[in-house]
Amino acid sequence: LDALQAALLSVKLPHLNQYIRARRQNASSYTSQLQPTPAAPLSCCNADVATDIQSVTIPTETSGRHHTWNQYTLRFPTPESREQAQQAISQTQSSSVIYYPVPLHRQPCFQGDHPTLPVAEKLANQVLSLPIYPELSTSSLNDLAKALGSSLTR
Repeated sequence: LDALQAALLSVKLPHLNQYIRARRQNASSYTSQLQPTPAAPLSCCNADVATDIQSVTIPTETSGRHHTWNQYTLRFPTPESREQAQQAISQTQSSSVIYYPVPLHRQPCFQGDHPTLPVAEKLANQVLSLPIYPELSTSSLNDLAKALGSSLTR
């Protein structure tokens, strides 16, 4: 941490709790909008991409704990369903991120140390993180959640 970074962070530090509250609100909005309801299940009709919102793993918060939501990462059942969702999100002028497309053990500095780590490899192809930054507008979040839900009902 150099002096310039420290100066910038000292200006932002008093707002940290506000930023965390905004992220928590965004996470709560995503979670409530992405939960299927019994009256209107979101099921996929596309046989090529067998998924629905019920098969997408939505992050949860442990009871009694308060997550700060640096990321809001979904787990899709297949790489194809993740790609489908990512394309739908891009249509909303928002972006999604695959933070770790290559598992750590496949990075050049670790190659040869671990022949396979199947769970890590599988997850690298299934996860997608949604924007959750504090300045994310309610309308952008709603548009993104709607597009994501629609992509899983096609």
